[in-house]
Amino acid sequence: MSVECPKCNAPNPQDAGFCMKSGSPLKAACPNYGTELSSEAQFCFKCGNRIGEAAKAVHHQRDFQARLMGRPFQPAARIL
Repeated sequence: MSVECPKCNAPNPQDAGFCMKSGSPLKAACPNYGTELSSEAQFCFKCGNRIGEAAKAVHHQRDFQARLMGRPFQPAARIL
C-alpha cells in the first residue's frame, strides 16, 4: 500500500513523511495534541483546531529531530 502525494500524485511508501518526487509533506501534526494527520487535513479530528502550514512545520521538525536522535554521534565518529 502506498500514500499518494497531494501535490504531484506520486506514490510513496506508507511510512513516508515527505514525497520522494516533490519533497512535499505527506503528513501534518496538530499543534495542540500532536495528532498525526494527512497533509490534506484542514482541521484536527480530535480537537477541531484549524491545521495550516504551522502544523506541517511541526511535523517536519519532529521528523527531523527523530532522524537526528537516531544517529547523534555519527558526526563525531567521522572526526575521530
